Amino acid sequence: MAEMLRMEHVTTVYGINKMLIDVSIKVDKGKCVSLLGSNGAGKSTLIKAILGLVKVVEGKIYFEGKDIIHYSTHRVISLGISIAPEGKRIFPKLTVLENLRMGAYLVKEKKEIERRLEELVFPYFPRLKERLNQIAGTLSGGEQSMLNIGRALMGNPKLMIFDEPSFGLAPILIQETAEIIKKINREKGITVLLVEQNANMALEITHYGYFLQKGQIIAEGTPEELKKEEIIRKAYF
Repeated sequence: MAEMLRMEHVTTVYGINKMLIDVSIKVDKGKCVSLLGSNGAGKSTLIKAILGLVKVVEGKIYFEGKDIIHYSTHRVISLGISIAPEGKRIFPKLTVLENLRMGAYLVKEKKEIERRLEELVFPYFPRLKERLNQIAGTLSGGEQSMLNIGRALMGNPKLMIFDEPSFGLAPILIQETAEIIKKINREKGITVLLVEQNANMALEITHYGYFLQKGQIIAEGTPEELKKEEIIRKAYF
């Protein structure tokens, strides 16, 4: 199986504090991999390390075999990495369509933008097609979550990072979101790194998972294996 993303023995610091300590994870092409952990575990720092937003003092990060450790964030994203950030960070004063176009800001051709809307966004979020001219801040919470994911899809990603997609959603919307993530991975072949506190949701749709605690990977395995880990059972089940 070809690797899409690999982190090898990554350590990051903030001031004098180590936020990630000797972290190694691997995301194979076409797979959906989860990163579990509570608040303060270091999940956001790991995402920022991939995107070049925090300094890595030890270790390596590879994307499709390229060492990206010194790449700028702009360059990392241009390789084919998109993120749907935590908390539905849409542009509330822009329309739905303007928000979606922001996800394809590197694209100049109008036809390509239209193709991505029709092939990557509207099949999963038909409601967004109905609301293209609506101001994004007036959407419901669930619709804003859809827009957040749709905007990330507009980057036509090879790897899509979901940062706490279940955050703030009602149980029925969490289930709908999980199904959409699974479809994006299975139907479009987009590799997924799902960063979540909701282990029940994450382990239902991912092929492999890692458990991060206090900046260190303390468990990894298939969903079935992780569910048997006592430290995870105590934390989540």
